[in-house]
Amino acid sequence: MRDYMSLIDEYLAYLRVGKKSPKTIRARENFLRGIDYDLIEMFGLGIEEVSDGEIVAWMDTYGRRWKPWTASTYYNHLNSFYKWATRGRDPRLLFNPCDDIDRPPTPKDVAEPATTEDISIALAMSTGQWRTIVLLATYGSLRCADIYWLDRGDVSLAGIRIRNGKGGKQAILPCHDLIWDAVEPLSPGWVVRDPRPSSPEALSRDAGRYFRRLGLPKLHLHAMRHWYATGLLLGGVDIRAVQTLMRHAKLETTAGYLHVTEGQRRDAITALPLLTSPSSKAPAA
Repeated sequence: MRDYMSLIDEYLAYLRVGKKSPKTIRARENFLRGIDYDLIEMFGLGIEEVSDGEIVAWMDTYGRRWKPWTASTYYNHLNSFYKWATRGRDPRLLFNPCDDIDRPPTPKDVAEPATTEDISIALAMSTGQWRTIVLLATYGSLRCADIYWLDRGDVSLAGIRIRNGKGGKQAILPCHDLIWDAVEPLSPGWVVRDPRPSSPEALSRDAGRYFRRLGLPKLHLHAMRHWYATGLLLGGVDIRAVQTLMRHAKLETTAGYLHVTEGQRRDAITALPLLTSPSSKAPAA
């Protein structure tokens, strides 16, 4: 097998057999082929031959403008490849160059929900497909890829079926009445079709451009997911119920989506019982 396939091709086959999601496989393939090309251009050595010093030089050259999440993701892609290549009784490579490279810190999510005002404007100004997309993100907490791959047959008043969500997971979510009103009249086929972007990433870019044309430059689809989670919390929904609706494996991930304002923090302490008068002073020692 190794005589006929590059190490990258072999690794991608391993990911497919392991049932990694097509999105994950595509992202890792694009990254690995890109860094392999860059390393050959820089050092005349491909990804299978370089040392940790050459990886560091590549990161220093190309990573200066990376955002924290990008740096963390790229390191994880590379380390995953090398960990696979060096494991087992008959390893493909003898060492993992990432072992001696510090892992970039994983950024902590800070909730930045879309504002109710921005979403209200977007809904008031949108018709047809864009209105449906906004409703799916806002009242269904659907990710961009969920919306892109959603078929009309997956939506009913009883629920929304997610066939290939993040990590390849399936789910059935409750269908809000507003979503059903928008989707029910559609004919069979993709929900996003007029026109249909080339990929979920293209849909995300199209959405950003669309909201900017509406005068809403800070609005994006994922911020609507934050709004959904925050709205449930403010409505008194238990955080574990929110976790299932957001399809998070860990409760900590859900907590990162929940936006608590300073006003809420101040209001929260008023729930403490008053054990003394606010005007009273502690007795002198």
